[in-house]
Amino acid sequence: MKRVLLLILTCLLATALFAGCGANTGGSTSTTGTGATTSVRKSNTTKAPVSDGKSKNAAIIEAYFNDLDDGHYHMRSSSDGHHFTDIYASGGKKATVMEADGKVTRVVFKDGKVYELDGSTKTYRVNEMPDVPGGKVANQDAKFLKSDKAIFAGEMLEYSEYETAVGSQMQVFVKDGAVKGIRTITAEEPIDIVYEVIDDEIPEDIFDIPTDYTKK
Repeated sequence: MKRVLLLILTCLLATALFAGCGANTGGSTSTTGTGATTSVRKSNTTKAPVSDGKSKNAAIIEAYFNDLDDGHYHMRSSSDGHHFTDIYASGGKKATVMEADGKVTRVVFKDGKVYELDGSTKTYRVNEMPDVPGGKVANQDAKFLKSDKAIFAGEMLEYSEYETAVGSQMQVFVKDGAVKGIRTITAEEPIDIVYEVIDDEIPEDIFDIPTDYTKK
């Protein structure tokens, strides 16, 4: 369960770091297209900086996450090849649905609290929203460190590496003019989040706690 929650918080942190131009990618602001991508995009025209040479893919990275600016989106990602996470955000609320090892876990972030729902037992647990990223998931500055290449999702891809406000490191991978995913560097092992889809399809009840669920 700890691994599942870590993946969920990693997904949330990854979206928070760059949404709203939080990343210090280095460059001025201009309006440009974001290029071809296999993901379903919310828009194809966003504001993005022109790279100053420090981060080769600065414009691509910032334009991609600008799509999350309005706080209303659905993002589907995968990790470890068999963990799939859907993130839904709207009206200041967030919810994640993770499929892992044949089990579905839903976590709702709203009203300053975190609700962990267990569909198999129809129960839920409530905790206070943590003040660290992954809880309130506020935008934060990310300092650009370097650009390089590495194997990601089975391919050799270019990446830009950033240091977050809390000292962690993330590598943002780019393929065919679009962000492919993010690798979070941890003390134990890297966590790879591969982006599959971004759209604005949000179920009406995704942030609700079912009335027939019992609080633990």
